[in-house]
Amino acid sequence: DGENAGRALLSRVRMGAYLGEGYIYYGEGATIIEGGDLNQLKDAASQPNIYLMTAQRLLLLKGGSANLNFCTDIWGVSFERTVQIHVSEAANDEETGYCVFDIMYFEKESEELAEKRNQKSKYISKHVGLGRLHCTSIQLPFDGGKKLIEEITRLTDVQCFGDFADK
Repeated sequence: DGENAGRALLSRVRMGAYLGEGYIYYGEGATIIEGGDLNQLKDAASQPNIYLMTAQRLLLLKGGSANLNFCTDIWGVSFERTVQIHVSEAANDEETGYCVFDIMYFEKESEELAEKRNQKSKYISKHVGLGRLHCTSIQLPFDGGKKLIEEITRLTDVQCFGDFADK
């Protein structure tokens, strides 16, 4: 049932644009702590969102079980552009049942910008530069975060480390 719901959810994001990537896992209760385009994510930070993993990317969706007919992707990153993911327990005096994913990734446009620069210059640069490296921190329910990191390490080459990523 969870897999069917996840596939149905994925079909409602960008009119099914990511369906060909293959559904892997989804859960609810993700909150953006910091990073990304803060103007775009202002209202996303105030409410729990859906996190969804395909074989090629991680998405954060606005919507939820109340409205599964339409979901908007408010943040996403391809695993190809992801450098590393650090996982830690959420900072709190009491046990919260949440973990934090600090996701380090290159901005999507960085490759396109580097390519345009190379076309105008006689010197070719193969590296995009650290100026386009970003970090977005997302808080997830602990069990969902643990399952998500297991799937990421199983299916991708992304370096994952931290509280339960190394186990």
